[in-house]
Amino acid sequence: MTILTFFVVLLALVLVHEFGHFIAAKWAKMKVEEFAFGFPPRLFSKKYGETEYSFNALPLGGYVKISGEDPRDVSAGEGSFSKKSRIKQAIVVLAGVIGNLLFAWAVLSLVFLVGARLSTDAAPENALIKDVSLVVTRVLEDSPAALSGVEIGDRIMAIRGVEDFYEKTTPEDASAFISARAEKPLTFFLKSARGKEKELVILPYYNEEAGKKIIGVSLDEVGTVTLPFFSSVIEGGKLTARYTLLTGEAILNFFKEAFFGKAEIENLTGPVGVAGLVGKASSAGLSPLLVLTAIISINLALFNLLPLPALDGGRLLFIGIESLIRRPIAPAVYGVWNLMGFFLIIGLVLIVTYHDLVKIL
Repeated sequence: MTILTFFVVLLALVLVHEFGHFIAAKWAKMKVEEFAFGFPPRLFSKKYGETEYSFNALPLGGYVKISGEDPRDVSAGEGSFSKKSRIKQAIVVLAGVIGNLLFAWAVLSLVFLVGARLSTDAAPENALIKDVSLVVTRVLEDSPAALSGVEIGDRIMAIRGVEDFYEKTTPEDASAFISARAEKPLTFFLKSARGKEKELVILPYYNEEAGKKIIGVSLDEVGTVTLPFFSSVIEGGKLTARYTLLTGEAILNFFKEAFFGKAEIENLTGPVGVAGLVGKASSAGLSPLLVLTAIISINLALFNLLPLPALDGGRLLFIGIESLIRRPIAPAVYGVWNLMGFFLIIGLVLIVTYHDLVKIL
């Protein structure tokens, strides 16, 4: 089920990205020769009009083949990429990125429309909030909670002391209940994000920094927040902008650390790691899966903007250079640039996949 869900998410993201290129190319009156999901060898295809739609064996991406996009294609006619203005070329190249960002916005808006699990403090004023519960948002490493098996996302249904029982939902009340029972084990009745019920016995310890007895968790009141349609669109847009900024900062920090030799490639996640994340999110429910899908879509958009060979950002770089020098770059240079990019990306995918497998095994 995890693999199936992963491929459905991947298919959606690739189709959205490539459809952006496709629709922009049609708008610019460019000839689209092929719309493909995956990379060859080809499994099957069907031609409609001037465009062949194909499904290939390696589901690690996709592409739209536009006539004349490769400068080495000397047979390109009037409907070719190279014959259009550089502004139209840039729009077509950027359209895939825009498609992924719009898709993320739509998905996050849908999350608010059907119900998102959020802190009640973060919920908009006009939101309908239901199913409020006390949720673990952080677990301190090597704390009694961590050693007992408490996980982020666990709901605290109740806490039982030696002679009393706690069922309130505020973090403050729960903290007071725990700290007031020194040297006494407490029984926590939990429900995981995947719906599994747990009963754990935990002995609080005195934390000097907090100045009281704790078990080593942060708690928050979380409920299912539902918004009307237009409010969902507004909040979805805000969240998309926030995730985009955070993702952009993370990418810039990675390359900054890489420049100084401090980046750790083990922190990157490849196809295998993403498949695992999709599996965990899908088991937690529709809302977490949709949020993860939106985040992956934003990551895909920003990654494609990097000025690297074989990426949209690399093509934009060439268009910008050609605009400055007012002539096309030599086809041989373009060919070497793309070949370098192909091996760079394949090498990176293999290295990251290796580290993903090491983490699993």
